[in-house]
Amino acid sequence: MNALNLIRLEPLKKAKIIAGESGCENVVTGVNVLEALDIENWGKKGQVILTSFFAFKDLSNQTLSSFFDKMASIGISAIIVKIDRFVQHVPELMIQLCHQHGILLIQIDKDVKYEAIVLAILEPIINRNVALLNRYYEIHSEITQLALKMPSIHAILEEFKQMIQLDFTLFNTLKKTQITTNTNLSTYRTMQKTAIKQEKYMFYSYKRCDVVYTSENKEINGAQIRVQIPCLEHDEYELIIHERNTHISEEDFMVLENAVKFLQMELLKKYALSQNIYQQKNNILNDLLNNRVHEEKDVDDILDYLNIDKYDYYQVAIVKFYQLDGVDTLQKDYTKILKKMRYQLKVPSNRFAYMENTNRMVLLANLREVDQTLDENKIKETVHQVMNNHTRDYFHISMSSVVNRENIHKANTEALKTQKILDLFYPHNSVLNYQRLGIYKLLLDLDKLDEAKSFISPEIVAFKQDYPELFETLSVFIDSHQSYTKTSDILFLHHKTIRYRMNKIKELLQIDFDNPEDILQIQIATRLFKLLH
Repeated sequence: MNALNLIRLEPLKKAKIIAGESGCENVVTGVNVLEALDIENWGKKGQVILTSFFAFKDLSNQTLSSFFDKMASIGISAIIVKIDRFVQHVPELMIQLCHQHGILLIQIDKDVKYEAIVLAILEPIINRNVALLNRYYEIHSEITQLALKMPSIHAILEEFKQMIQLDFTLFNTLKKTQITTNTNLSTYRTMQKTAIKQEKYMFYSYKRCDVVYTSENKEINGAQIRVQIPCLEHDEYELIIHERNTHISEEDFMVLENAVKFLQMELLKKYALSQNIYQQKNNILNDLLNNRVHEEKDVDDILDYLNIDKYDYYQVAIVKFYQLDGVDTLQKDYTKILKKMRYQLKVPSNRFAYMENTNRMVLLANLREVDQTLDENKIKETVHQVMNNHTRDYFHISMSSVVNRENIHKANTEALKTQKILDLFYPHNSVLNYQRLGIYKLLLDLDKLDEAKSFISPEIVAFKQDYPELFETLSVFIDSHQSYTKTSDILFLHHKTIRYRMNKIKELLQIDFDNPEDILQIQIATRLFKLLH
């Protein structure tokens, strides 16, 4: 009901509008009697105020203007003034203020009872609320019956379409996939978004979007209502209602409220089932990668179950995430990042299985040819995309050589060893293939690693033991291309201190920094010490 309809009510048929005609379309949501001026404590948007002007009679012009400012900010729709012994006519200032703020001002005779006005205003509002409530439970009952049939998501959307005669789309914003009741409405571009005011019967937040649909080379203007489906862990869904050119009614919002709640429960059930399957596949792949499956037939069965048995060759890639400070890397929840990466990573011409664990993802790719490998740039680009807003994190990507199915566990070992080298010697956000490890392939062998110390000059071993601080300075100096400035920046020391230390090192080790062989010995020693540590 709007403010203009007030004078059509039986108790107000003899009333007259004397100001604020621009507020005729103000929505009426309730009624109250004015007894005190603390309207900010009890006033509500859409209210009609009844008054005999007694509360206003001793107010100054400034106080009255301030009171009307409060009413306007709250959203009061109309004022009904009773002419009686307190006021014989409405003051001119009050008329001006009603015009100024667009508040409809209605005058009634002293014989009209407040009780009759209150009942007349509240009756259609109560009836409207009862109708909405009945509609809500009617829809809820229909949806409960629908749930017993255990329908597909598409069948659920079709049911909602029948209820309000509008098409529905369920869009997975993470996977970029959709289920829709009308494929002709699948392609569109959004021109503008506006939040829909949340009424008391609306639990969820809705947006109305102006869009342009593209179908068969034609462009058609239209509108949508969109609402997020909440509480789905790391999945992100949006329900879209295609309004076309007509806005849906309040009753239809009852359908939407039930639809969102019902879809939320259905998607949660599907998510729980998918998590069970995901965990099972995670465990099976973990056994395969770590050589806990010894029978050839069992290996074949696992590859078939994981749907990566079409080709003869395999490659392992490990994507591992870190925080820059390194303090809470293992405690941080990287699940959403890993899931986004999994959905966005599309590997042409091959298939892959994946395993996730805390802060890393292991990919096992099934390759057509022995010389075909995973696209390093594609994986790195995908990781950059999913980490767009995570500036306090970085990653390393290690990759194995290409192997046959009998050596999948060896490929996993190669990728793990490569990850160690990345952690020790490579900058953030690096990609490294096992084939490019060079001499590190020998040094990473555990048997040979025990003998690694024999490859270090005894003088250097003794120097590191006796002068650990000088050895660290020497290591940074060599890795910084013998730059005093870079070394001082890295170690947070004055450049004079670095020069003093380097002179001391030259004296103790008798190193010629122009001799490549001397430099090589130091470089090998620093790397072997890191590996040994």
